[in-house]
Amino acid sequence: LLNRKMSVGGLARSRVFPCGCRMMSSGALLDEAFSFSDASKQPGYIPSQSVLPQDYSSECPRQLGKVFALHVEESNALFAGGRLLPKALRWEASRLGQLGVLVREPMLELDYFMHTADYSKHPLRLVLWGPSGSGKSLCLLHAILMAQRRDFLVLPLTTTRSIIARRGHSPLLKSDEDGDEFYQQPAVGAYWLQNLVSTPSATKFLPELTTTKEYQWGYEDAIPAQQPLLRLCKFGMEKPRFSCRVVSSLLNELKGHATRGLVKLAVVMDGVNLLFGQSQLISSDRKKVPFEQVELIRAFKDLLSLDYSNGILLSSVQCTGNRRRSDQVVTPRSQLGEAGFDAMTPFLPVHVPNLTRQQVMTILAHYINRKWIHPAYKVCTQDAVTEVMTLTDGNPRRLQLLCNYI
Repeated sequence: LLNRKMSVGGLARSRVFPCGCRMMSSGALLDEAFSFSDASKQPGYIPSQSVLPQDYSSECPRQLGKVFALHVEESNALFAGGRLLPKALRWEASRLGQLGVLVREPMLELDYFMHTADYSKHPLRLVLWGPSGSGKSLCLLHAILMAQRRDFLVLPLTTTRSIIARRGHSPLLKSDEDGDEFYQQPAVGAYWLQNLVSTPSATKFLPELTTTKEYQWGYEDAIPAQQPLLRLCKFGMEKPRFSCRVVSSLLNELKGHATRGLVKLAVVMDGVNLLFGQSQLISSDRKKVPFEQVELIRAFKDLLSLDYSNGILLSSVQCTGNRRRSDQVVTPRSQLGEAGFDAMTPFLPVHVPNLTRQQVMTILAHYINRKWIHPAYKVCTQDAVTEVMTLTDGNPRRLQLLCNYI
């Protein structure tokens, strides 16, 4: 295969990867007489369009199909040091020097509902659904950015799998309080508090909002009433054994403040259906613990209720188990499951399909502009794009993996 020569997209290749592109030596690159600055001279090349954050805040619909670029430092400041980003996206942003987001129709739908919702009533619940790897997590990241611009206090739970995952976590700890039957996840609770206070919206609102009652932690620690909620968060980070109870108390305080009209809440949950699946968590005595007995999961499930106002729920469902198969019928009900569907009803589904041909060409052009793909490969020609569409079916995750080998 390495010695075989074939022509795909009009370019002879000797070392062929799954996408039909070859690995070229430095001498071969010089012989091709291409440079990164000559990318616009290729036939079929479509320039990647970048817009600044302040440009499309008021004209977001006009930016459909463009690549929204954020510098790494700016994305880290907006997304808690990059910890809210998926691992693959964080890896790509660190190597490209910026976070590139293609503005798509589902993103505009979320922004429209966020702008037109009636916040005097119970929270509007939106659920992103679609095939695995179609870009649901990226749509939620765009929603976090727009929510911060609309003066929402964002409560991000973009790592739902880390709360319910058994691998990499110590066993659950039983609460020390008398009569408390809930299990604690100290490290996970402290990590979530750290991500929350690192977001710009929390930096703005948490010092202004105060506690409505006194909280007693153990025999020595107490937080009086009328203290900033930021102090409550810092206490949970400093003493992780109380972090899960701090998270529960904090969310109850924020729901009360939102009902009184002091703040607008934007709850962002990536993989909300995972909260209603089968538990794999174990306790210190090696027994399985159902989700109903875990303090942190119970606190986040309370955010899905309709007992408060002035809020909005932006969520997505993830394909798990056999639903990852390409021949499986993907619907909101099948991904949420019976328990999740009953708990989330009523909600508005927002479909996130795979990319179109034009969107794939825009992303490939963006990779060329960022020098991730050499223009000598001519991946923006019509024949090459047809090959890429055949291999990836327009799936963003498969496209990203494919471009790692070009």
